[in-house]
Amino acid sequence: MQVITLREGTSALAAPSNVTAVSEALDEITVRWSGVSGAKGYFIYRRTDASEQYTVAGASQAESYTDVRLAIGTTYYYRVSAYNSDADESPLSLEASASTQVINKIVGKFTDSRDGKEYKTATIGGKTWMAENLNYDPQRGNSWCYDDVEANCGDYGRLYDWATAMNINTSFNNAELGGDDSNRQGVCPAGWRLPSVQDWEDLGEAAGGYYADGTGNRLKATNGWRENGNGTDDYGFSALPGGSYDYRNGSFNVNGYHGQWWTATERNRSAEHRAMSYNSNNVTGQGDAKSYGFSVRCVRN
Repeated sequence: MQVITLREGTSALAAPSNVTAVSEALDEITVRWSGVSGAKGYFIYRRTDASEQYTVAGASQAESYTDVRLAIGTTYYYRVSAYNSDADESPLSLEASASTQVINKIVGKFTDSRDGKEYKTATIGGKTWMAENLNYDPQRGNSWCYDDVEANCGDYGRLYDWATAMNINTSFNNAELGGDDSNRQGVCPAGWRLPSVQDWEDLGEAAGGYYADGTGNRLKATNGWRENGNGTDDYGFSALPGGSYDYRNGSFNVNGYHGQWWTATERNRSAEHRAMSYNSNNVTGQGDAKSYGFSVRCVRN
């Protein structure tokens, strides 16, 4: 980032006035100001400490600028200048500041009475989620440890085909089940359910916006992802890349690189899953064949 040595020289342009800064999203601050007569555009300068020099955060031809992908719970200080077509730059405005929002991380623990395994939990947007991939062997249907290595179940949870995740007959991997997707216990413990697409969208919205850039990064664990793909785990969700099982050839794939989690939501004869990747900061999803083996996260009723 370019470091700026401020100069308060003469200029035909007046400094922008009425500068304000406000955090309107989790990791974003919007700076606004009154327009300057004769200005072609504006430079926005930023720092996070009074002892620091300003750096250029960006430029705008409008009378506002949204600074994105900022650190959570941090105060940022802004000044704005105007420039014209002759490359003449105005003096700097007065300083305005705002702080990005602070996340109230709510974490806990839960013990599955079926096998005594303990799971971390995280409450996000009013819903409590398991903060680990489910590692319960239902002794029926189809589930796997990655590469058929038991230790991988301990690290990344089990992989389940959709019917097993739903705790229904595996014939429904090739047929439509139908019905409501909002309260399916599936392979989850009593009092918990296999989340629907709506549950995942609610999770994303609470973590900064389901379609917002950076939501996946805020949900991913701080370790366990390869190729520098770790996240910041701001909410304690600790998403892990359990990989997948390919029913077509019996292979295991992309452990450490991709995490894919079944939902209870069908799309005709396929089912929806939600995904995160080592090389993406977002949450994605699509319908897929139900016979694939994906991870499961449970949400409390």
